[in-house]
Parts: sequence; structure tokens; C-alpha cells
Amino acid sequence: MKAQRVKTPILDFGPDAQLGMPLRDDAKGFVWLRDNGLEAGKFICVIPRLRYTPYYRIRNTPRVADDDVKDAINNRTTERDHGKLRDMIVAYVKGTGNKVMACAEMTYQVEMAKEVLVDPLPADIKKNVVWRNTYWLPDEAASIYSQAQAVVSVECHSPLIALRNGTPTFYVRQPTDTCKGQMYRDFGSDN
Repeated sequence: MKAQRVKTPILDFGPDAQLGMPLRDDAKGFVWLRDNGLEAGKFICVIPRLRYTPYYRIRNTPRVADDDVKDAINNRTTERDHGKLRDMIVAYVKGTGNKVMACAEMTYQVEMAKEVLVDPLPADIKKNVVWRNTYWLPDEAASIYSQAQAVVSVECHSPLIALRNGTPTFYVRQPTDTCKGQMYRDFGSDN
């Protein structure tokens, strides 16, 4: 930004706010875990993401020409991208006997998690997978992530929330990600 001569009183590096978010809703989160048969340290959370976020769907705004291009890329890559996550889910369940929580970081991903992660799984694996069928706020997510064995996410903020709560995490970066995805390298967590 400095090279582009952006004029502002303060222009400096600052990590994403999620790294410092102290908010948690343990009462709500822990009840949800109990009601869905998820035990602390015996489940992982998996969050899907399209290569391009369909903001026109989220904001209920008219489509523009660029949306056609982005939707075409999403349609071409979604199965391949999430097939890899499903392979990981299958290996995790077979290797541990533990459970998987398929959940969302953004509203459009609630149904998507079911469609691309849960529904295509074999029946013997699917019985160990819990689909979060409602959207949640970051404080509840933080509480649930704090109890997970790990968080595997194609979104970049859920891993930050997990890290803040001491939970191991994997950020699955896509080739279409913006500079936002570089923040892990910026704060020394790129390996």
C-alpha cells in the first residue's frame, strides 16, 4: 500500500482481528456439542468454501457479468476441491473412529457443507459425521473449536479462531485466494 502511495495517518502491519478475539459462548457451544454427540477432543471440524464467494446470493443483489465467470469456475472446481476433503474425512473416521463436524464460516456454506461434504460420503462414514444445519456467530464457533481435536478449513478465519483457542488447525488455501491467505506467512505460521 505504501508503494501505491496510499495516504492515511496510520499504515502498518496488523494481524487479523480474529487472532485476538477473546469472545466465547461456552454455554451455547457446549450444549450444542452435547446435544449432537460430540465429545471434547474426539472430533474435527471441516469447513468448505467455493473458489469464489457468491456475494450476489448472500446479499440478494442482481448478478453482474463477472458472476457468470466466477460461477463457472466454482462449478468446475467444487467437486474436485471437496472430494479431497471427503477423502480426508473418510481417512480420519476410519483411522480414529471419531466424529467429524461439517460446518460453515459464511451463511452460504451451511447447505454447501451438507451437499459437498456430507451427502456424498459412504453410509458407514456418514454415521460419524454431524452436519451443523444452522449458522452460528464467531463466539459459539470459538467455543466449539476449542473442544475440537483440529479444525480443517478452506476459509481463512476459522483456523484463526481455532489457533486463538489453542486448537490445531489446517488452512487449505485455494489458488484463487486473495492476499488474505498470505496472513499465515505474515505472522510466522506458514509451515
